Amino acid sequence: GGYPQNIWEAVYELNADRIGHGLTLESLENLMQKFVERKVAIEMCPSSNNQIVGYRNFMIPETAEKPVYPLKNYFEKGIRVTINTDNPGISRTDISNEYLLAAQMTAGGISKWDMLKIIRNGFKAAFLPMEVKKGLLLKIENETIKVLTKLSP
Repeated sequence: GGYPQNIWEAVYELNADRIGHGLTLESLENLMQKFVERKVAIEMCPSSNNQIVGYRNFMIPETAEKPVYPLKNYFEKGIRVTINTDNPGISRTDISNEYLLAAQMTAGGISKWDMLKIIRNGFKAAFLPMEVKKGLLLKIENETIKVLTKLSP
């Protein structure tokens, strides 16, 4: 998950706009605020994080004593959370399973609306030129509006 000092260095000295894992960020309230202010994204990789640390899965009662996955805390603080696969070959996963596991490791799950926000965060944090990101964001927002319009009475 990265030691707190390494996270500080990445954000302050290297001006990182995206941090992988960042599981220890939770212990640094003032740095979390910097993530919000600077719009630094944090890549959450549920399968990998769970394999390495071991988090509570709210669907599996035997995991009740394990720590709670910090995704919801980060998201509620306004940090630009993304869900990723890390290394799919090692974790034997895909992005759909990562979203499912993230929801299972989150108290109360993750709402569909919050899932859309997390997906949007992934586009915003993508390593792509700004114009390409803008085009993709516009496209997914238009598609989302079409779907929501069809669902409304």
